[in-house]
Amino acid sequence: MGLLLFTGVAAAAILFLKYQLEGIRVLLIQQAQKRAGIQLDAGSVKVNGLNGLLIDDLTVALNSKSGPAVVVQVPRAILDIDLVDLVYGQPVLERLRIDNARIVLDRPLEHEWFAADLGESPALGDPFPFRALGKNCTLEVHNLLGEAGITVSSLDVDITRLTESPDLYVRLTGLLNGRTENTLDINPRYAHLDDFDLRVQGEALRVEDLSQLVPDLKQVLASGQAAPNVRVAGYPGSMLVVNVEMPFQGLEFQQEIPLQMARNGQLSVLAHYDTVRHELNLTTAQVKTDRMRGRLDGTVSLAETSPNLNLRLELTEMPVNDLLRYIWQEDLSAFGDLTLVVEDPYSLQVTFVGPLSTPQIAVNAGVNAGKIVFDPKSTQLPAGELEFGAMKFGWNSETGEPSGSLALHGGSLTHQESGITIGNISGTLNLAPDAIFIDPLNATILGNPAVGSIRYLTQENRTEFAVSGSFANIEQTQFAKHGTDLTLAGALTAIQCKGSLTAKAVSLDLSADATQLYAAHEWWLEKPIGTGATLEGVHIDIVPRKSVHVKGAAIIDGLRLNTEAEIRHAGKTWQLEKVLIDSGSLSLLSMAKCLRIPYGAQSGQGTEGYFKWLRFPGEDKHVEVQIGGKVETAAVTARDVPVPLVFEGAQVDVTFGIQNGYRTGTLNLHAQNAALPPFGSRWLLPMVPDDPAVRALYPKIERDWTYTLTAGKLSYPPWNGTNFHGEGFSNKAESGLSSFDAVIAEGGTVSGSYRVLEAENIGTLKAAWKATPSEFILNHLTLPRLLSGLMDGSVDYSVDYDDPQTLRGAGSFTIVNGQFSADYLFKQFEEQIEGKVFSLPPSLKFSQLKADLELAGDVIHTKNIVLDSPVLKLTGDGKFVMGGDMDHNIRLSISPEIAARIPLIRASFNVEGFRNSQTDIELAFHLTGPSFNPKLEVVGLPGVGEIISSGVVEVGSEVIRVIDLPRQILLDLFKIGGGIAGAAN
Repeated sequence: MGLLLFTGVAAAAILFLKYQLEGIRVLLIQQAQKRAGIQLDAGSVKVNGLNGLLIDDLTVALNSKSGPAVVVQVPRAILDIDLVDLVYGQPVLERLRIDNARIVLDRPLEHEWFAADLGESPALGDPFPFRALGKNCTLEVHNLLGEAGITVSSLDVDITRLTESPDLYVRLTGLLNGRTENTLDINPRYAHLDDFDLRVQGEALRVEDLSQLVPDLKQVLASGQAAPNVRVAGYPGSMLVVNVEMPFQGLEFQQEIPLQMARNGQLSVLAHYDTVRHELNLTTAQVKTDRMRGRLDGTVSLAETSPNLNLRLELTEMPVNDLLRYIWQEDLSAFGDLTLVVEDPYSLQVTFVGPLSTPQIAVNAGVNAGKIVFDPKSTQLPAGELEFGAMKFGWNSETGEPSGSLALHGGSLTHQESGITIGNISGTLNLAPDAIFIDPLNATILGNPAVGSIRYLTQENRTEFAVSGSFANIEQTQFAKHGTDLTLAGALTAIQCKGSLTAKAVSLDLSADATQLYAAHEWWLEKPIGTGATLEGVHIDIVPRKSVHVKGAAIIDGLRLNTEAEIRHAGKTWQLEKVLIDSGSLSLLSMAKCLRIPYGAQSGQGTEGYFKWLRFPGEDKHVEVQIGGKVETAAVTARDVPVPLVFEGAQVDVTFGIQNGYRTGTLNLHAQNAALPPFGSRWLLPMVPDDPAVRALYPKIERDWTYTLTAGKLSYPPWNGTNFHGEGFSNKAESGLSSFDAVIAEGGTVSGSYRVLEAENIGTLKAAWKATPSEFILNHLTLPRLLSGLMDGSVDYSVDYDDPQTLRGAGSFTIVNGQFSADYLFKQFEEQIEGKVFSLPPSLKFSQLKADLELAGDVIHTKNIVLDSPVLKLTGDGKFVMGGDMDHNIRLSISPEIAARIPLIRASFNVEGFRNSQTDIELAFHLTGPSFNPKLEVVGLPGVGEIISSGVVEVGSEVIRVIDLPRQILLDLFKIGGGIAGAAN
């Protein structure tokens, strides 16, 4: 402005050119300061022909008390005037050339741009006409907004005032920051502060260019460009009207905010600016982009260094899904895509409050109806859609958390990995600053009605939930279908479940009634539907696609089982890793209801029960199961055996497993007292299921078992013993006892081994006994107690139980200090000795009875038979068929003293002659025929000289009659030997 004033003063000063140019220069400075209040300095002044002056080093400064200052520096100014008009006192300024001028507009930070004294300057109010032009100038504006300023180079200047017009017209065209793309046109019209018009138009202004004006802008925008078209008009009352049309493109924000969707579009603003309050009030403003439309209102305060916003954006068209994706990006982007489909009408408002660099952003939305569709990235998370009615929604940048509510009217969620579908979902979804929750929530789970609640904690990325109801058709879940070790089916009822879910873990606390649940592990463990069972205090930790850890208690038919289990996800299936169960008390009846083994329980109580199922780390095919406990009393029945196995004070430990496909098992049973079924009962059974259908499901269940059996006292009819110890085995090929031993009565022992080849049904027995009361042998052979005494013996045989003719073996026995039963003998020979009791030997004791045996089918060969007693001495050998004929040679020797006491012997023989010769009476017999009625034939008598008789034949017949009396004794002794060989029966 000072430059224009200078031109007027110069017109008057031109009169003095004819005197002295230096005087003209001084006069110009004085008149400028006096008339326009400007400071002017110039170098030399020269006449430029007859049309003007050349002024070198021209400096013009215009200052205001409370406004900006203007300084113009021109290396050479050309002032065109009409000198003739000047001489006649009618100066006319035709044109002023200020090429290469440097124009500096500087506002002290404490001053106002629109100061009141600025409009009172005579330099701006002088109405003389003129025109000033400049090329290649530079405009510098300091402290335009705060401390920010701009520089415009390659500036063309055109300033004009017409004759008798108060309006000053300016047109400035240059390059912002020297970039050819940043063309800037500035066109002000100025008459007064209450009457001016400023238009500014830019092309391709970048964010970094605009941030020179508004430094805080670079904290909001990372890149982009705009072509602003701004018009500012001054009105009375210190009021400005601002109109902005600004297309923009490629906007990229420094941080993701909801408006990130508006990268390309246009901003249109009509606003009022109060120059006193420094506040921009938006009257009408619209934002239009390729994806959204909205209205903007509010205020922008420029009183501080950084613009302060109080704006509200109301969107009439919006990309709702992009907005939600931003709001929940950190919460949901890692999980999947969330799509919101809304129905008209809807509303969305976004407010911006605070400094431009860090405004608080709030979003409020309202929707009448729609649906939410969630497509997870992982099958670990549920997919589905939810239908809703009225929705209210809010979000603010201060908390970063959504708030609001929506009414769910239906929809479903499906979890692919578990096979669980939740349908008919209804409830009110609420969005709090730190949570999203539905409480209450009604739904159906696999068709079962349930009620509960769900809460998603946004800060923790964790979902909490609770549910009550029933869970039927468990067999339809993927978890139940995975793997073959564990089978689940049926239903859980009266479920009370609460838990939490994150991207990395699921935690559940559960109680339920499991009476209608079917659970089975392999073939041997089964909890049938209908067996009373409850789950209490069950805590489950799940790491998706990695592991499941379960800890709690199961009460089955009154039996409490404290349980801990681990399941690992292996490839496409879940694999059981560990199960630990313990119980302070045991009920064998309850346990038996859940076992599919060939044993049942009649009664039993115990303590310290345990169950361990272990898979060895890194060895998927190496598993081990341990079962055991202390048994106070128990009665267990083996399949097809009516007499139970009874135990008292027992410790039972069972271990079986699979290692590299090889199945093994061990059973250790230590009992204070044990009672087993009678000898010959097959109670040691292979552990396979009885049900053919179950066995068909597990074709490879054969297992190699070993057994250790001990008992302080053992009843094994007909045996009773103490300190029993046995080592048993069973496998696909054979079973039996590799060793056994026990103490029988006082000091007696029995030991041996026994095995059966399963395929051939061939049994082998090796046994030996010492000082064992013979009554056990007689009872074992189901023989009457015809004698007593301590017996030593052994047997070693094998037999095909399907063909007794295959019996092969040998044995022997010896009884010392024994005694025959007189009652048995009398009953056995009652018919033959009727009325002749005197004919029995006076003594039934014997010092030794022994024999050697050979077994061949049903034929028993007896060798080296010896019976030595005070009454007689018997030796012999032979054979007999069990249940059939016999063929024995027997030699009988009786002392003369004993013979003399038997009337028949005494009458038939010269007893005195035998006594004088100190020779025993010896007889030889041949026994043949059936054992129940054998034929006895004398085959050897004493010498004739030693016989006193009237006829040998007669004497022989009497002797035969006498000797025939004890035949059944001999036969039964033979049976003893044969019976020992058949001990397996």
